Amino acid sequence: RSFNYMNGKALEGIEIADWFNSRLIINPNFVPQHKKRIFEVETVFKLMHQLEPRLNLMSENQEGITQLNIQFDEGKLYIDSVPIDKLSTGFVSIIKLFQEITAAYGGWTGLRNEQALSQVDGVVFIDEIESHIHPKWQYRIISLLKAFFPKTIFYIATHSPLIVSTTDEGEAYELIKKENQVIAHQLGN
Repeated sequence: RSFNYMNGKALEGIEIADWFNSRLIINPNFVPQHKKRIFEVETVFKLMHQLEPRLNLMSENQEGITQLNIQFDEGKLYIDSVPIDKLSTGFVSIIKLFQEITAAYGGWTGLRNEQALSQVDGVVFIDEIESHIHPKWQYRIISLLKAFFPKTIFYIATHSPLIVSTTDEGEAYELIKKENQVIAHQLGN
């Protein structure tokens, strides 16, 4: 896997499928109660639903149990009935972003539910968050991350004026290199 990365071969679909597999397919009867991670998948799907409400990723049955619209068939992961390798690059990028934050917070803190996860005091660095994502999602992503992770400090590099336009006063800076020095100046909203 590392060799493929070094040679520029993208494995995002495989990694995402492996992540979902490790949290959903393993028989919960064999996983100690304090190590169950299905809440991470639910958290990722809730974030995706908040970003794009038209997605059909989760539902509740009559007993109030959350049903995830995810399937594994012949070694392939299907999200909302679409194979992961057929999803748009932007969709996969956003899932990967949410998955990385959720998995890191859950793994580092040992927390086991969404409410505790959203209250982690943390720092997250994201480079070029706008890569591959639809302008509508660019417009929504910052407010979604800030609302869901209110105690997290996000450092986000972007070239997107749309992303910058969604920041609050005092949150965005432009970095300019002058000779051997980098100067930051605050952008207004």
